[in-house]
This record gives sequence, structure tokens and C-alpha cells, in this order.
Amino acid sequence: MNLKFLFPTLTLLAPTALLSGCTGTVEGGSATTLTLLTQGGAALQRVDLPAAASDTPRPVAELGDPVAIEGGVDLHPQQGSRRVLLTRRPATEERRPDLTALNTFEAPPFPVCWQASAVSPGSERYFALSQCEGGPQNVAMYTPDGELRWWTALPLAAAPLSGTDTPPIRVAVAGDVGVVARPVLGGGSEMLRVAVTNPGDERAEYSDPQPTVAVRDLATLVSAGGQPTVYAATDAGVFSLTTAGVPDANPLPAFGPERYNRLWASEAAVGSAPVLFAWRGEAIQGSLRLPLRVWNGTSTAQDSAQTIDSFNNLRDAAVADGYLYLLTENSLYRYDAIIGVRQNSWRLENLGVQLRDARALVRTFAEE
Repeated sequence: MNLKFLFPTLTLLAPTALLSGCTGTVEGGSATTLTLLTQGGAALQRVDLPAAASDTPRPVAELGDPVAIEGGVDLHPQQGSRRVLLTRRPATEERRPDLTALNTFEAPPFPVCWQASAVSPGSERYFALSQCEGGPQNVAMYTPDGELRWWTALPLAAAPLSGTDTPPIRVAVAGDVGVVARPVLGGGSEMLRVAVTNPGDERAEYSDPQPTVAVRDLATLVSAGGQPTVYAATDAGVFSLTTAGVPDANPLPAFGPERYNRLWASEAAVGSAPVLFAWRGEAIQGSLRLPLRVWNGTSTAQDSAQTIDSFNNLRDAAVADGYLYLLTENSLYRYDAIIGVRQNSWRLENLGVQLRDARALVRTFAEE
């Protein structure tokens, strides 16, 4: 099936791990709560960062006890950030700030083994790909309260042999359009776009798979003017996706022609505009620390992205209350993102929590 006619002017938006941003740091700091996916996806944990007076340091972070779950894949913000969307292999759930289950998404008409998921900026749509062992790939689009809008089975693809450097499956959301990057036999990735032909259709159609370089991650940056663009992390730099759904001819000059494995975009402004974070992690890195860089979304100068710091095993990132939170395999760090972006002065603060095989984080608020 061919969907080229469905995308004449659409700029894709996505994200494999979206960031919620803020326009400035609250004086003295405000209380912040984070939800973490830990123990290799087998537990949820809450981290509470109490508020601090303007003339005193923020109190020590408080790590809650783990809550056991089965097959955790990823975390996403829910609309309003009052709850968390938890992707598990057997189901997707809304979780309250106390980590208890509130709602389970409607089951699609295919066996569910969720492998990758994404939400749109603002979390108006949730898109996920399922593939059970040895079976076909299916995708589904949901509303944030778990109503199934549409689904379809993707065309069969020759899966590559398992390897340490095989690109992952990544998905993205562009309004009511789903975007898929998946590895292919012989190396590299292929891109597909999925959407319904007519509003209200229960079955979607997919575009012709487009072969491309190895795509390591996808993220959406919404410019100050409100135009969303999807970016792809590849072995040759960070590329915007064209209207055909493939990486552009040239990488973003700001990041240079280096390999990047992860991308995160702030949803709102950090300082004066949303920003894009890119990490130069690689599959086989041992104890090697590699740089995390940030682009202000406007600079076109070569290698102009700021270097925040270097990390080993960086797993996820989130922006909350003007701070950048970074999750590694066993630790949680914080930087003042406003000062960092404006002054290129990134001051590390280790929040002192000890984690085991952490995978994802998201900011939440207490329920009203």
C-alpha cells in the first residue's frame, strides 16, 4: 500500500522519549516528583524532590520502594502530567502518581507484545508497535485515555540477525500518523508511515517501506514558531526527516557528522525556545564516557551544539521546572537547564539515589 498521497505537506513529529519543558527556573526550586522504570523493566519507583527555600539547598531526594510490574518497556507523560502512561509488553496502562494502576488501554484485535511506543507532544496520541516472538508486526494508535483509534499489520520484513549493533525498532507520532523505523537484513533501517485514509476508519494503511541508513532514535522538536519536525539519530549525525519520511540529505550542522544513539526534545521552551538533546552513546562502550549535547533549535553553525557532560549508560532524560534530569543505569542527575542553555554553564548535581538497571523516567504531579 502506498500513502504518499496522504502526506503532501506534513512535517513529522514523534518521539521515542518526550521531554516536558519549562520557561524558567522557579526561585528556590519547587517540589518535583519523578516516576522511574527500574530493575530492567520489572519495577516502578517514585522519586520525590522536596521544595527548598530560596536561601537553602534543596533537601535530599527521596526514593520510594519499588512496585513490581511485568515486562516494563517505557514511560510517557499523560495529558496534564497527573498520571503516567506505562508501556508493558502485555498491556499499556495509566498509572497514578502513587504508581497504582488506574486504567488499561483497550486491547487491539491482535496478540499484544508491545516493543516500542511514543506519544505526541502534549500526549494527544499514543502510538505503539507490537511483535510477539516469530510473529508479524502490528501497530495501533490510541487516544490518551486508552481508546483504540485504528490499527494495522505491517508488511513482512527480513529481520536482521541478532547483533550488538543492530538498530532498534523506534516509533513516532505525527498528529494521527504513525512513523516506524525498523532494522532490515543487510544493515540499515527502513521507514514506514501509517495512517487511515478516511477519518473514522478502523484499519490504517502503510506507505511503501523506504530503505535508509541505520536509525538509532527519533524525537520531535517543535520550533518557537510552532512547527514540529522529527529528527533521527544515525551513525552519520542527526537528520531531520523529509516529507517522504526519511532522513534529509545532510545532517544538522550543529551536531556534526558523528554517531548519535539517543535523542530527546523538550516539549516547551528551555530559556527562549525548545531544545534538542543528542547523546553520542554506542552499543559497545564498556566504561567509555561519551558526550551529551544540546542544540537550541536555531543555530546553523557547524558543531555549535553545546556539550553538557559525558556519560556512560545514559538511559533517559526529562526537563521539569527548568531542570534537566538525566537517568543512567544506576544514578539520577540534575542540571539547571536554563542557566546551561543561556550561559553554556552546566553544573552537575548527583541526586544521591542508587538504582538498579534503570530504563526510563517521566515527571508527574500529585493528583488534584
